[in-house]
Amino acid sequence: MLYLNSITLRRFFQSIRRIAFIFLLFNLITMNFWLNGESFSNKRIRNDFSSNQTTEPSDLVEIGQFDNNYGGTAINVVVDDNIAYLADDEEGLLILDVTDPTNPVFLSQYSDGSGFAWDLWIENDLLYLADHLDGLEIIDVSNPNNPTKIGEFHDGSAALCVEVRGDLAFVADFTDGLEILDISDPSNPIEIGQYNGTRAEEVFLFNDIAYITTRYGYASIDISVPEVPVLISEIDTFTVVWDICRVGDIVYFVDEEEGVALYNDSNVYAPQEITIWDDGGGPRGINVTDDIIYVSEKDNGLVILNATNPNSLSLLGSFNDGGEGSGLFLKDNLVYFADFRDSLEIIDTTIPTNPVKIGQFDNGGYSIAVEIENNLAFIADFNAGLEIIDISDKTNPEFVGTYSDRTGLTYDLALQGNYVYLADFDDGLEIIDKSNPNNPQRIGHYNKSQSIVYGIHVENNLAYTAGLNDTFEILDISNPANILQISSYVEPGDVTARDVLIYDQYALLACFNAGLIILDISDIYNPVKINHYNNGLGFCVDIFLTDEYLFMVDWNNGIRILDYTEITNLVAVSSIPYFSRAISADIHENIIFVADIYRGIFAYDISNITAPEFLSFFFANGDVCDVFCSNGFIYSAYGQENLVILELVWDTLDAGIPLIYSISLFSLMLLMFKRKRKK
Repeated sequence: MLYLNSITLRRFFQSIRRIAFIFLLFNLITMNFWLNGESFSNKRIRNDFSSNQTTEPSDLVEIGQFDNNYGGTAINVVVDDNIAYLADDEEGLLILDVTDPTNPVFLSQYSDGSGFAWDLWIENDLLYLADHLDGLEIIDVSNPNNPTKIGEFHDGSAALCVEVRGDLAFVADFTDGLEILDISDPSNPIEIGQYNGTRAEEVFLFNDIAYITTRYGYASIDISVPEVPVLISEIDTFTVVWDICRVGDIVYFVDEEEGVALYNDSNVYAPQEITIWDDGGGPRGINVTDDIIYVSEKDNGLVILNATNPNSLSLLGSFNDGGEGSGLFLKDNLVYFADFRDSLEIIDTTIPTNPVKIGQFDNGGYSIAVEIENNLAFIADFNAGLEIIDISDKTNPEFVGTYSDRTGLTYDLALQGNYVYLADFDDGLEIIDKSNPNNPQRIGHYNKSQSIVYGIHVENNLAYTAGLNDTFEILDISNPANILQISSYVEPGDVTARDVLIYDQYALLACFNAGLIILDISDIYNPVKINHYNNGLGFCVDIFLTDEYLFMVDWNNGIRILDYTEITNLVAVSSIPYFSRAISADIHENIIFVADIYRGIFAYDISNITAPEFLSFFFANGDVCDVFCSNGFIYSAYGQENLVILELVWDTLDAGIPLIYSISLFSLMLLMFKRKRKK
């Protein structure tokens, strides 16, 4: 698709962005002084971005990313009135608000359960979707929160691309060639013309010519009489042609094997090759404006070429974060980049900023659990052991100290006094003295043969562990140098406890596929099972309580909310089911933050406990293993992305400037299950 922007318009938008940025800075500073004391109407999670810097086009920086993990594969994107429409293959259409390109916000999704969303066109609140095996679908998007299909056309082939002009839709329909539809009544599209002398995979309109890619080249079709399209010329000497456009007399197309090709089409009956440029990256999408060629590549991301001299293209700049490029769309100096792996990426080619990472420390670990105390973050970092980070400056966390004996795998931790208690898998329980955080030292160790420890809870002089073989243990830790077992409980059937929570005289165990087991530990020498709740649950991995409700985190079925007034008779109140793999959760001011291991952090308003309301989400590139709230900040252990720090943001009628600090620290390499915050 080709969209031209004048120099004047581009400069106008540049000026607007500069003014908006200054206004944003002012509001970010003033907002901090009243943030926690206001009554707020809307709450969001949002990442901050660094100061704009004017750079050359060769210095490209990603300024926004939306990695949806709804499944599917991002193939193409169009943007209209600050709404991005993403063709997401088998998952249909995704609709995003990109008013703030640093923080694309999911609005809605459309899929009728068939077809594969391949390409799209937006015109007068109607979206025309090339839905592969399901043909052309026409969707009313006047309300982007509720897209509604109003018409469709399918005659047996595979719609791969669509362009609209007036009351006509031109569809590249694969083996059926180019189809021309009358869409004056969008509820009843009617085919009025067809050219099927070759296959058609992409279509681009230029005056009275339709250019179609034919897999091995391209063809130009005279559409001046749409009922009788006529072949003008055809080039058929390439390998796999993905995309095509025309500017002036030049046809630009990309071939995955041979690169970017330019042909002079001033004589449409005899196109002449101008040049071919290839960097071996496997180009898939192309767009051209102001003598600059933008190319999305399978291996090299976004590539920008100088086409001032079309006989000799030169590289201006590139951006590659390891994704896999597909389609792209240009608007107001922003490139909207459909990435097979990372969904939608937004790249500013003139004033780059970075909204996600404003500080990082990476030691090769894999963060699984996090606890906060004062201005220190304590991270259970799997086979890297314990990591301690100074977070007094949220924008620049600094490494303080570490402890690891390279034995066991650290899954969970608890803090009490001067000690950190580590659940160290097959190495059992370790007690670490953190009084000098720069040099933490182990002062106690308890390990029982054949037992595995996943979760830990500490109160007073007792440690409660959850694991395998010994499902639950109570340990006397009054003398860290001589830890003694008081009692244990083994659930029949090799049941594994992933987490443990102590409430009054009860121990609550998250027992994976066995659900929730509740023990009466009023006699600590004789734990007794009094309840077993596994009502339709899949894999219970986390539990926590408020004054009134018990929350179970199930990585297949989301959040189950229970009334525990009678601990022996739990009553289901509501649930939040919409996650790919929920792993942890925490609550702050009637908002539950849920860590979804594949998709990020989700926020739900639970003021009305019977009907939790979705508020917002934060997507990240790492595996989200844990979430913890403290003093208005949200801390998450993000696997190889390490520690991410987010700030809860409120929008009011008077001020709606988001603020978030997102910082990445620490890493490791394998994902296991998680731990839990004890309330």
